[in-house]
Amino acid sequence: MSGYKRQREDPPDRYVKKTKVNPNLQSKIQQAKENLRRKRQQAEKRENEPAPSTLSSIEIHPLLRGDSTSLEKSKPSTPVVKNPLKNSKGRQGFILNPYISQQDIAAAPPRPKRELHLNQKGKFIEQANEIRSRLKKEQLEKERIAKLAEQNLVSDIRLGEQFYKPVEPPYIEWWDKPFLKDKFYDNLDDESRTTFAVQESEDNPITIHIQHPVPIVPVWAANEPPPKTK
Repeated sequence: MSGYKRQREDPPDRYVKKTKVNPNLQSKIQQAKENLRRKRQQAEKRENEPAPSTLSSIEIHPLLRGDSTSLEKSKPSTPVVKNPLKNSKGRQGFILNPYISQQDIAAAPPRPKRELHLNQKGKFIEQANEIRSRLKKEQLEKERIAKLAEQNLVSDIRLGEQFYKPVEPPYIEWWDKPFLKDKFYDNLDDESRTTFAVQESEDNPITIHIQHPVPIVPVWAANEPPPKTK
């Protein structure tokens, strides 16, 4: 064998089987290649372009665009109300009421003149004295209540003691009434005003006798049966 490398040669035409290609299939293949090439180009563009922000996809409100037509369309239409008082005519300074009859309305009465009245002398001094006296009474009342509170004589509001009727002590106690002719203790030194000065008197409550209480049958003993006899 020779020392050179044998090169591969194309087979002769007699060994290649020639087939007839369908023209429709050829066009579809070309179209698919073109679509694939276009998609690759779009993918490369998307990779090179920066990522879009979310704000770019939000539309601007019509009120922010400054479009007068959009503002007029967005405004609600309000019905026009006519005021009958604006169109009413009358004399200067007056407005006629269209809802009432103007025949019964007479001319405006004249304003009465205000007389000038001056304050009397010492008016405000008297008012100041009244205020001072009222404040003084309030201060004295506070001091009186404070003294009663120290002695624990103030009514307890929690128990409703402020509604109790105050009962003054009697002029004479009931156990001293038989010994005094008067209904007070002012004449204790005067023996003539006492009932125990004359010992021989029948009205003298102090005697040498002993007063025994009257026996009273108890209530429960009234219904008891009589004792049994043997």
